[in-house]
Amino acid sequence: KVLVVPTSMVEKIENIYPNKTVKFPQLTSIFSPQSKKSDRVENFLKLIPSPRIIYTGNFNNRIDENLYRTITGIMKDCSFLSFHEKPFQQVDNIFYLPWLEKNEVFSLLEECSVGFMPYDVNLDHNFHCLPLKLFEYFQLGMPLVSTDLVNIQYLKPLLSIGKNTEELIAGLRESLLEPADSSLRDQRRAVGKEHSTSKQANLIKDIVYGT
Repeated sequence: KVLVVPTSMVEKIENIYPNKTVKFPQLTSIFSPQSKKSDRVENFLKLIPSPRIIYTGNFNNRIDENLYRTITGIMKDCSFLSFHEKPFQQVDNIFYLPWLEKNEVFSLLEECSVGFMPYDVNLDHNFHCLPLKLFEYFQLGMPLVSTDLVNIQYLKPLLSIGKNTEELIAGLRESLLEPADSSLRDQRRAVGKEHSTSKQANLIKDIVYGT
């Protein structure tokens, strides 16, 4: 069997491997609120002002760096977070964090206002991706702003999609104003929970073992 996550790629892969292609769900870890944050997360938070907009990944051939630089340069009143392979680094309002344990990532997300996925859609592997981080953001009910990925369209209006700098900035600004008690947050949590490994366990067994 050839397991395929992005819906837009199922037919393409089926043409290469006839009768072997199976649609597979995107899975995410289960979010469990922590009673206490780790010391290093607490220390990072002291260094990063609110509001915080986060992309929980690194830049390697994934995000549109020119777009990112333009947006971060315009939205100077916000802190933009991402990860890299080096120690903590700050460049103006851009903050690069070292990789964290999964429970630390979730505890960091709890203190962020908006998830951001500025993928470079000119690259096919980005345009067709269904990011794991999307469902991590959703598990916390977080607003999310993304470039125009083909496989996330069905999730509107739970997220905001922008095709250019202006639309993305407008989406980020609007997301920052979303009330904490917005019904959209509960809807996102429900979607995130559906993609958790525990919720999908039986489906995975059916796919893998053909029952």
